[in-house]
Amino acid sequence: MDIGVVIRSAASVTPSWTTAALVAAGSRQGHRVWIVEQRDLGVQDHRIVARAFRIDPSAGTEPEGVATSLTRRRAPRALIDLHALGLVLLRCAPLDATLLALALRLEEAGVRVVNRPSGLARVASKAWLASHDLPTPPTLVTRSHATAQLFHREHGEVVVKPDRGSGGIDVRAVEAGDEAGLYAAFSAARRAAGLVVLQPRLHDPEGERRLVVFDGEVLGGYRRVSAPGEFRHNLKQGAAPRPIAIDDADASIAAAVSPLLSRIGVRLVGLDVLGGRLVEVNAVNPGGTVHADALHGTRLADRILRLLTVVENGSDGLASTPDEEAGDRPDPAR
Repeated sequence: MDIGVVIRSAASVTPSWTTAALVAAGSRQGHRVWIVEQRDLGVQDHRIVARAFRIDPSAGTEPEGVATSLTRRRAPRALIDLHALGLVLLRCAPLDATLLALALRLEEAGVRVVNRPSGLARVASKAWLASHDLPTPPTLVTRSHATAQLFHREHGEVVVKPDRGSGGIDVRAVEAGDEAGLYAAFSAARRAAGLVVLQPRLHDPEGERRLVVFDGEVLGGYRRVSAPGEFRHNLKQGAAPRPIAIDDADASIAAAVSPLLSRIGVRLVGLDVLGGRLVEVNAVNPGGTVHADALHGTRLADRILRLLTVVENGSDGLASTPDEEAGDRPDPAR
């Protein structure tokens, strides 16, 4: 199968990325994997095309080889027709309107896109999580500083973060009664994303759990323990990955949120759980497989790729266009 993986920038790929692990898994399983940088997408003769990196199986069967091929620009490039691909993985954050429009067009033409672009457009906002009855902490999503003040006074110590973002950037903890601190944190988060999210600060000495979930099943995960003096659990903020045993509580949280995600076509997510509460759903480019594998000896990316490309009912599980069977797609390289 020809698989396309859309990313933001090849120069930033590292061996610890789930994207690199997925590409390596696809290469090991005999698929032809094409890496497309968002800026290289375009339209030609009613088809979506792109200049793409072709990952050489001899160099790209492990995340380290994938990262080296991309960051050092060693992988050969070709102009490809994305309509000829069997599967497109969207691994590009932040999502912009142009990418979403092109991904929707591919989906309309019969190309399988994971996660579904329409679902990603919803889940990318943390307001999506707050708008459903799920085992989350009390959550406020607002543009109003005055409303945030009322929430702060009611709940005391809070965490303030942008509605959209990753890596712990512009995420701050504000102590009870610290009105000046709330104003500074709220202003920074609003500048970053417009909408601001507030939650009571949760304390768990075991750290935050990252669960890798596919189609409602918890495939694996790990926990992140904050660096000394740091409240954020993001690895980019110095947190350390530690092993976990997946338990019934993890499965229960995944079971609660997965029907909502399935309804909008979001199959692969990373769930962040702190103090037994679901605090975030990461769906745009969910990570965690490489650290979970290193800690537990698993191969989560291999399993995800097999699930995505499994043969079902005599076919490869791909949607077909009105004039072409998915199993007979042409070579995407032009």
